Amino acid sequence: MSWLLRTAKGQLLLIFGGLLVLAGGTSNWRNLAAAVVTACLIDGACMWLELGRPRLPTSALLSALIVFFILSPSESWLVVAWTSGFAIAAKRLVRVRREHIFNPAAALFLAFFMLTDLPTSPNRYVDQVWYGLLAAGGAVAAQLLGAGQTYLLVGTLVANLGLAGVRAWRRQAAPLLARDPA
Repeated sequence: MSWLLRTAKGQLLLIFGGLLVLAGGTSNWRNLAAAVVTACLIDGACMWLELGRPRLPTSALLSALIVFFILSPSESWLVVAWTSGFAIAAKRLVRVRREHIFNPAAALFLAFFMLTDLPTSPNRYVDQVWYGLLAAGGAVAAQLLGAGQTYLLVGTLVANLGLAGVRAWRRQAAPLLARDPA
């Protein structure tokens, strides 16, 4: 059990457990179980096939908890299970050599929370599309260039810089477009 304090995954598990306790536990045990069991079964089976022996899928447990924290408590347990399964399958399929490029649950957090936060996200649908693509492209490029665990932050910063540039350009162009009689 000392690995909980020594490793980043263990520390994050302790933090998530603490957050769950601070929030008063959960009345939605079905969704928590659906996320954790689905993710751990899929990742555990993949690890067993790869290594030839069973291992504790701590990464899947973290991904499942992130999915559980992100999705609405009113969401069906089937949707929670599917989302956890998809996150683990994506992690297993999108990889470079033996390492996954991104944590899909963290990417889900980025997509559904960071990029839709009203002060930072664009209003128009077409702007949301390019903003999301810019964030995803920045995050993937950062990961491939060796940014380590900060790749999601880099992607968000790239997208926010792009958004700030577009907003500044629009403010500059608005008076010019208003004067143009054509």
